[in-house]
Amino acid sequence: MFPILVDFFSHSVCVSTLWKLNSSILNNPQVKENLKSAIESYFKENDNGEVSPTIIWDAFKAVLRGKIIAHTALLKKMRRGKI
Repeated sequence: MFPILVDFFSHSVCVSTLWKLNSSILNNPQVKENLKSAIESYFKENDNGEVSPTIIWDAFKAVLRGKIIAHTALLKKMRRGKI
């Protein structure tokens, strides 16, 4: 029974990956405009004076990262669709 437990735990190791911004996507004017509007709407909706600026900033970084990842995934899907 013990080897099964060892085998179970050996497959549940978490692997963390680091995300790095692909700065070449910022050369696309459409991406820049989408990010600008996302930034403006984020701070308009969330900066209400009730939450500390540190929390707003940390949440903003996570939201922006998610939007960039979503957009790059869409571009990748479109590229693969052409192939």
